[in-house]
Amino acid sequence: MYIRNAFAHTPGRYAGKHVRKRTRRSRAGGVMLLSIALITLGLCGLFKISAEASAFSQERLAEAVSSTVAEIIRDDMTSVEKARAIFDFAHDNIRYTGESDKSDWQAEAYAGLTRRKGDCFTYYAVSRALLTAVGIDNLEVTRMGGPTSHYWNLINCGDGWYHFDATPRSSKMPPFVSFMFTDEEAADYTAKAGRSYYAFDGSLYPERAADTVSQ
Repeated sequence: MYIRNAFAHTPGRYAGKHVRKRTRRSRAGGVMLLSIALITLGLCGLFKISAEASAFSQERLAEAVSSTVAEIIRDDMTSVEKARAIFDFAHDNIRYTGESDKSDWQAEAYAGLTRRKGDCFTYYAVSRALLTAVGIDNLEVTRMGGPTSHYWNLINCGDGWYHFDATPRSSKMPPFVSFMFTDEEAADYTAKAGRSYYAFDGSLYPERAADTVSQ
């Protein structure tokens, strides 16, 4: 009370203090408005992500798969040719961003087919959906060890199980065409690339073919 009265009897100081208080309030108000704006933008972003996720349905995935198959597959193709067309489509048309929703492979396959971006799980999921649609047996493979996770497919076109990984690699990595490759080729590439690149527990999967497929 005494301090307030003292400033009231000292106009110069009171004015200065008053301006400072108003400035602080103004800044506080600005911070508050900025915070509200950022929260609103964040909520909008979450709403957008939620809306995109909720757009998935089995029917919409089936439609996306059917239209893609009609675009890239011909009736006169062999199973290997169909697998290669699927590999090329996923590899060339999905942009690698390093992010995906790994909670549901079907939802991620739909996201990959419609949004055309994602990470290794997206390439695996899109490949799985398309391979299954054309009648090619396939399985999910996951990396064992390494600093990050990695997903790819095993496929069987009638001549045994082969590895199938449509995920593009960084230009800093050794070159490798990862279409229908053997365990030996996977081990050789892992030795060059490091990071347990294609390390996996073979006991969890059917015996793989040993013959190299010409690319």
